[in-house]
Amino acid sequence: MTSFNHIITPLLLIFLLAGLFSSCSTPKRLAKMEDRAAQLLDQAQTQELAGDENEQFLLDEYQNYPLPEQPEQVEELRLNLRDSLAMAAKYSREYQGSKETLYLSSLSLLAESNQWDWNPVNNFNALWGVNQNPSSSTLSTDSGLGLRKRFFSGARFSANIGLQTLRYLSGDRTVSLSSIANVSLTQPLLAGRGADIVREPLTQAERNLVYALRNYIRAREALLINVAERYYAVLNAKESLEIGKSTYDSVASSLERSEAMADAGRVDPFQVDQARQKVLTAESNLVSLEESYQSAIDQLKSVLGIPLDIGLEADAEDLQRLTEQKLPNPPMNFNEAVQIALEQRLDYASVRERLEDARRQVRIAEDALGP
Repeated sequence: MTSFNHIITPLLLIFLLAGLFSSCSTPKRLAKMEDRAAQLLDQAQTQELAGDENEQFLLDEYQNYPLPEQPEQVEELRLNLRDSLAMAAKYSREYQGSKETLYLSSLSLLAESNQWDWNPVNNFNALWGVNQNPSSSTLSTDSGLGLRKRFFSGARFSANIGLQTLRYLSGDRTVSLSSIANVSLTQPLLAGRGADIVREPLTQAERNLVYALRNYIRAREALLINVAERYYAVLNAKESLEIGKSTYDSVASSLERSEAMADAGRVDPFQVDQARQKVLTAESNLVSLEESYQSAIDQLKSVLGIPLDIGLEADAEDLQRLTEQKLPNPPMNFNEAVQIALEQRLDYASVRERLEDARRQVRIAEDALGP
């Protein structure tokens, strides 16, 4: 039992120290990684959004709209346009997805750029061996430290030093040590040589971050437009529904008067039939308007990212304010608008630059065919 404790104790200490060092260093490395990713995002925004204030990206875990435990406790939402935009930015899955894609692109660029830094490498392996006949046990370790670096010329530098130990835990308890060190520098002379060839993975990662940023900006703009369209569609549908109710009440009252006058012999029966037909038409139109109003509300809920079974009421004053505003005429004609779109549309810029990416890939493939 004593010999077993002598064997197991060193192993436990090794695992304990390894876990302690990893637990201490991991939060720091994650914080450093987040800082570097934020720097890459700032650089991309400065490049693409000259003159605009850079957005600080806080990537929190996506959460669904919170619901109370009891369904009867769900309260009706009363939203204006500003509240709707804020809720969509928080709960819209499409918008959050574009933000996550952007952040992942920055991490991919960070991982690729790390390949060009001076990178320390280390390893440690331990093996405990037990023989039954004759009874003996050994503990062997293999550890190493190194440094690696890639250069834009295509050269690769590597330096390593290793230490191997073998300790007998029974018998004479001897220890044998061996070490090895090596340094290497390789430089391609033909294919795979040159910064434009070697740097291509880093270049493409940089371009992918720009594309993701553009997609995020367009997703943000599309969200604003979509929410505004759906919000005002609800208000328009509600206004149409109110008009439909007034129309139904009016023709229903007219039918009552016509029936009373027909009983008194003051109008012909066919006039009563006409009034009754108007009531049926107004009733059918009212049902259609109610369905349109409910459909508009459901579409707005879907855009906002909230459950469909939650009641929602839009602020009618927003429609009144929009009606009172006078929209200015476009400051350009059609041809000028087309030219501005070709110069400023982010999706068109991405398509144009992806064509350049494809041309680079062709040149790299041609280089790979060389000797």
